Amino acid sequence: KSNFYYKKIPFKSLKFLSHRYKNHPYFSYIFYEILHKNLFFGFVVLRKVKYKTSEALRVIDIISADKNIEKIIKNISIVLKDHNCEYMDIYVSNLNKKNLLDSNFKLVSNEKNIIVPDYFEPFKKDNVEILYATTFTKKIIFFKGDGDKDHPRLFNVKRNLKKKI
Repeated sequence: KSNFYYKKIPFKSLKFLSHRYKNHPYFSYIFYEILHKNLFFGFVVLRKVKYKTSEALRVIDIISADKNIEKIIKNISIVLKDHNCEYMDIYVSNLNKKNLLDSNFKLVSNEKNIIVPDYFEPFKKDNVEILYATTFTKKIIFFKGDGDKDHPRLFNVKRNLKKKI
């Protein structure tokens, strides 16, 4: 019942968000409610990924008014210590890069010595550029969860199906 909720583009209904994140058949998501002066500011959807003994947190989606998203991103890295993860990554479009880089994030595409893998199932030690297209004419803020980059890989689905046969 927030003022921003029905104005969001792309609009995600509560039914969609529940189906997409809360009731996902393969992944478990972590939700953080964001409050500002005891008022609902939005929420963040994270997912923990693991390879061997290393773990990372991924920002999958942020549901908030567009004007508040940069503020949320600047402060969300504090949850890393709660989850004992090595790093946090975020794939997001149409935000002010300078503001994000002034916080605790680095632009990986500019770094030759830093690898932030996108694929964990199966693991692939590469940086991946994510491209997208939209028919919206105004700038829209997209996150990893808005596309098909946060889904189980076919490799795992086939393997799991073979186990059931």
